[in-house]
Formats: sequence, structure tokens, C-alpha cells
Amino acid sequence: MVSINVKNIKNVEKAFAKYGDEAVDEFIKITRFQANETELTAKNLAPKNNGTLAQSIHTMESEKRLTQNVGTNEPYAPYMEFGTGSRVQVPAEFSNMANRAKGKSEGNFKQGLESIKRWCIKKGIDVKAAYPIFVAILNNGLTPRPFMYPAFVKARATFADDIKDALKRLNKKFNNG
Repeated sequence: MVSINVKNIKNVEKAFAKYGDEAVDEFIKITRFQANETELTAKNLAPKNNGTLAQSIHTMESEKRLTQNVGTNEPYAPYMEFGTGSRVQVPAEFSNMANRAKGKSEGNFKQGLESIKRWCIKKGIDVKAAYPIFVAILNNGLTPRPFMYPAFVKARATFADDIKDALKRLNKKFNNG
């Protein structure tokens, strides 16, 4: 799951606290909006074979009322996001997420080969190519095809501005109200 954190969260909390429940509601609206935007961007950027990965990306409200999580439970998602083997590329901000997936593998050689055969059929590639393709993937790794990180970066770029705008509106309302 991806979370967007505000670096100066304590300052933000203090600034919003003086406006009470209305500020909390405003913050929740902003957070939900950014989470939904992150979800849409990630779905658009997700690699598509049959669309399962993109369809699995969703937004969930966390136990903390002011937090939203965007993610997928597809077991292969981290491998698509970060790559495999010598091709792994993990942005520092996502290292915890990548470490949770590290070392986990789903299935066995036969199941992996069958997946590549199905992919070959779908792409119109002779099924005889499945074995060398799969061995090449195992030996060389998969190139990362990030979808969550770019969506996170895009949302992060506007999240702080949305917070500042909300504080300005609240300040104007409460001081001129």
C-alpha cells in the first residue's frame, strides 16, 4: 500500500486543529481526493496483459481516519513495479514496501512456465518460445514497469498545495466570518 505523508504533519495538525471539525472534514476530503487520483493514475500506468493488475488497484481508508491507502494485493505487483534479479530498481521512499515483497515467490518453475505459455498464446508468439523466455527472465530478471511510484509522486506534488489552499480558505472564513 502507498501512503502519502506530509513531512511537517505536526504543523499541519496544529494549523487544522484551530478550525475544529470543519478542518478535519476538509483534510479528509483532500486525502480521499488524492488517494482516488493516485488510484486512477496507477491504473492507467499499470502494465496490462489482461488487465488484472490495473483492476486490482484500489483505495482503502485505513484504521486512522485521516489516512488513505492505495494498493493492490496481486502477488506479482511488486515484481512489475520494481523488477526482478539484477534489474531491480527501488525508490528509497518505497524501500519498506519492496522489502515486504523481497524473497517471496509464488508458485514453482512449472507454474511459471505455464504462465509464460499463456502469455505467448495471448501475444501470438509460438508456445515453443515460452521455455527460453522464462529461462531468460529467471537468469536476467524483469525490467521494472513502475505504476504506483509515479502515481505517488504525482499526488505528492499537489497534496501539499491542496493542504495550503484549504488552510487559506479556512483562515479566511474564520477570520472574516
